[in-house]
Amino acid sequence: MPRVAWLPPLLLLAATLALAQGIDGTLTSQAPRGTLTIFDEIRDTHERTAFQEVWNTRDPQKQKELVLAFVDHYPQSIVLREAYELAARAFVLLGDDAAGLDWAMRSLRLMPENPFLLVMIADLAVRQKDFDLAETSARDALGYLANAETPAPLKPEQWPQVRDDLRATSQFVLGRVAALKGRFPEAEAWLLEVLRLRADDPQALFVLGITRMDKKDDAGAAAALARMVQAKSALAEPAARLLRVLYDRRQQPSKASFEEYARSFEWIPPPPTVTRAPVLAAPGQYAGSAACRDCHAREYASWGSTGMSKMFRPYRPEDVLGDFSGAQNVSDRARAMTEGGRHFIEIREGESDRWSRYPVDYIIGSKWQQAYATRLPDSRVLVFPIQYSRLASKWLNYWSIVDGPGSVRADISRFRDVPEEAVYQNTCASCHTSQLKFQSAPRAASAAFREGGVNCEMCHGPSLAHAQSMKDGPVAGRPAGDTPIRFASLPAAQSTAICAQC
Repeated sequence: MPRVAWLPPLLLLAATLALAQGIDGTLTSQAPRGTLTIFDEIRDTHERTAFQEVWNTRDPQKQKELVLAFVDHYPQSIVLREAYELAARAFVLLGDDAAGLDWAMRSLRLMPENPFLLVMIADLAVRQKDFDLAETSARDALGYLANAETPAPLKPEQWPQVRDDLRATSQFVLGRVAALKGRFPEAEAWLLEVLRLRADDPQALFVLGITRMDKKDDAGAAAALARMVQAKSALAEPAARLLRVLYDRRQQPSKASFEEYARSFEWIPPPPTVTRAPVLAAPGQYAGSAACRDCHAREYASWGSTGMSKMFRPYRPEDVLGDFSGAQNVSDRARAMTEGGRHFIEIREGESDRWSRYPVDYIIGSKWQQAYATRLPDSRVLVFPIQYSRLASKWLNYWSIVDGPGSVRADISRFRDVPEEAVYQNTCASCHTSQLKFQSAPRAASAAFREGGVNCEMCHGPSLAHAQSMKDGPVAGRPAGDTPIRFASLPAAQSTAICAQC
């Protein structure tokens, strides 16, 4: 297969590095007043000055020397990832792709979820004939780009074009690698995806022409190559040579000259992917778990039987697991009892012998342990210090276990004057309820949530637009970052990050 002229090394690198670094906090010494930059994270003044010198240097030879010295002198720097990336750029500018790839991989190890860097690595790897790395990096980049929001340095209206350019580069790498490995149908599919985004991309047209020649699709190959000759693109000359091969091996030669043959083809690019954006709910609006039930009945039933749905529920007698017979007490300060079918917890507060009775208004948990909470007249929800261990079949002073000796909120006699961190809305609700919002101060009194427990959208994201579009027919295609999130298509790092919110 004839050798292809690759993308200019810095066509990708210049934009990639600037954007990738900007994501983490606008990496520039000229940031607007009051804006924190990554330089502010470097506490050592000598280290900060050294890194600023590396960043501001434009001569690649000097930048290479400075960044290598910086990495050697500050091997544990907070900006090590950025330094590695700057080293990669300097080496590639100096024509050393192998070293550039090595330094780019070092940076990637510190931030694997960087689609900009992954695209750069894919481009470098394919030039170094490391086709497995090129494929893996390009596929990972496409995965991250599918859910990437607008990076900080860009305006929302700029991001779609930048994202499509990164996608096209990743798809071209995948097409090129597939062609080199003899997987011609796959190569053609990837190259056509590039041409959906960039209709006259000379690289994609050229490799598509070669791929179709290898498939013995001479007419298709000639159409792609003739387009490059007609447009006088950067690869017009090698395209004309390949087109001459097709001209000479025609099965039914005509009297047409080569020039006439080249002009006889019309290149029709593949149509762009048409997406019908739902004119429905605005992005970010929630539907609630019940909206998922009709289409996802099995998943809904499975979720309803798990502890996720039972993290926080309004009180119902049948959901209570604890022993409210009055026979078990943690101390002489708290007891659980039932009267008229209603469950209460009584607490002896202060120095008096009088018991204060609080109704159980909410139930928390259902598997290993169950807690109970009451709503005070000021709307604060207080979790009782005593919780019932289902495993041990007894009551425990939960706060004393969590906090250790001397804890204020573990002092049962001070139940009503507990600190703010013992108030349910402030401490527990972010992980035990769904779509929590604080409308105003004081926080606890203004807290509101859509559902108790962890609902579908806590993990899959706001899905009202999706739920409504399903009623009118599925939407063709989905914009980046659209929800609900499909975990099967997420890299492990992103999947873990969603779970890590709690």
